[in-house]
Amino acid sequence: MFFVCNCVSMIKGDTKMATLVFLVFLCFCSAYAVDKIFFVDQINYGIYYSDIRPGELLTNQFYTRALFEHIRRPGVMTYDPMTNMVIWGQRDPHKIGGDILDGEPSTVTIVPGVKPFCIAFNEVDRRIYWFGEVSGLLNSIRVDGTGKIRLATLAAQIYGLSVDGANGFLYFAEGDRIVRMKVDGSESTAIVDTNLANVTAFTRNPQDGRLYWINGFGSIETYDTTTNVRSTLANISTPIGHVEHIVVYNGTFYWADSTRGGIGHIELGNPTNVGFEQNIVVSGTQQSLAGIMDMKVFIDVDPCVSSPCGEGTVCVSTMFAYECQAATTPATGNSTTEVTDTSTMGPPANPCEAEGDAYPCHELYGVCENIDGTPLCSCYDGYDLANDGVTCMAHLNCSHCENGECVISDAGAKCVCDSGYMQGTGEHTCEDINECESESSVCDVEYGECKNTAGAYYCSCITGFVTGGNGLTCQVDCSQNSCQNGGTCVDNLCYCLDDFEGLSCEIEYMDTATDDPEETTNFADHDEPIEWKIARKVIIIITVVTLLIVILSIVIVVICCRCKNDDKVKGKPNA
Repeated sequence: MFFVCNCVSMIKGDTKMATLVFLVFLCFCSAYAVDKIFFVDQINYGIYYSDIRPGELLTNQFYTRALFEHIRRPGVMTYDPMTNMVIWGQRDPHKIGGDILDGEPSTVTIVPGVKPFCIAFNEVDRRIYWFGEVSGLLNSIRVDGTGKIRLATLAAQIYGLSVDGANGFLYFAEGDRIVRMKVDGSESTAIVDTNLANVTAFTRNPQDGRLYWINGFGSIETYDTTTNVRSTLANISTPIGHVEHIVVYNGTFYWADSTRGGIGHIELGNPTNVGFEQNIVVSGTQQSLAGIMDMKVFIDVDPCVSSPCGEGTVCVSTMFAYECQAATTPATGNSTTEVTDTSTMGPPANPCEAEGDAYPCHELYGVCENIDGTPLCSCYDGYDLANDGVTCMAHLNCSHCENGECVISDAGAKCVCDSGYMQGTGEHTCEDINECESESSVCDVEYGECKNTAGAYYCSCITGFVTGGNGLTCQVDCSQNSCQNGGTCVDNLCYCLDDFEGLSCEIEYMDTATDDPEETTNFADHDEPIEWKIARKVIIIITVVTLLIVILSIVIVVICCRCKNDDKVKGKPNA
């Protein structure tokens, strides 16, 4: 797009030629500008990507593994289309790294020693935003690794960090509320905070600007940031395990289920059209989604579609923003490429020039950098910056935590192990917890097998069976196996005939005596029909009641007779 601006400058005398060049270049760009889909696989240490072919599910695209030599256990990722750089957060060691897609492998460490739980890239201000899982900090840094800013300290885990660069907002789910915050960390507001439960999956769709999330255990909801209207779109009918990452693309809602190990999808316009995929094709080979962690879609959006420029100016798209250029004058054919300046504000004040108590950083060991009016504090060599973003502490070396994060607070430095790890024998080491060796089996005892991974585990099933909705149990695979003893297989479940039970209808009911050898059983009575047993009880009850009535009647008659005899005796005259 920058090529267009240069051409317009050089061809001032021929507006038709400039217009022709502009249109040709736009056509050229639109022909090659495509949307991309990415998956992150933490088991195989891979990031898979594909140019999206319209009309096909995202799970049916042709995927390629990104050639990143030094990537280790990626968990989350984002993408900078301008430089074609993939940016990811990883463990072992903790860092935010980046590398050019389809280029010569040359992995770059952008931020060392951090463990991002969610990450986003702002194409407008060219900054990376991330939330630290252990530290609870929301941070921002330039894509070149400079100008780090601490935006906020959050009390709860957040999910689905999304950025609206054009309007300068961040969106995320925090606890049981949906939050909007300016990209500088100010004006944090809960825009949805009622009737929310277990919102771990959240995203912003750049195609329509709406927010989407899964509420509770299957209700898909959306929020229109323009009209401030919240609505429910559909309910997911298939089993759901643990979901943290979702994508909405061309009317289809996708969710990454880390428990079941796969990608679910539902067509929002037709909620009955729902499915679940446990594999994708990577370079012609079936690749399991058992280690799926993150998925992202990056849309080629023309910022001029919304007509952001005023009267008398023309919107010209740059790579991820736009420029409002003065319109061509028909009488002279002259034009200019200078951007219309609508700013009337002066340069921001420099907070680092303040003195005394007003100085924003540590008075003795702090170094202040002015970032567009926001102070960024760092410390002299030998000192570390505390969690408050201001205090400088004497250096305590825990920056080399293995499978953990070095957390520096006012109390000192501490190596905190990642989830799935426990403190090792060394001072700064964390050892993997083998969940498969626990006393209580976590997977299906008969048909399942526990697979331990670094910091986690997953369950697989033997041939002919697939994992169930909770990711732990096994079900019959109707495509490879059949139910026994006349059972019918539907949706990987066996529906058994009478007198049979079990996962594959392999168990036959047996009429046996009680398990207690001391308990005697009347087998003749045991085999009697239930209707006769009930009728016999009714007869016994009626008989007992009748006998009681007869006995009571006899007693009453006897008493009455004795009373009459006593009256006769009293009525006789004395001799």
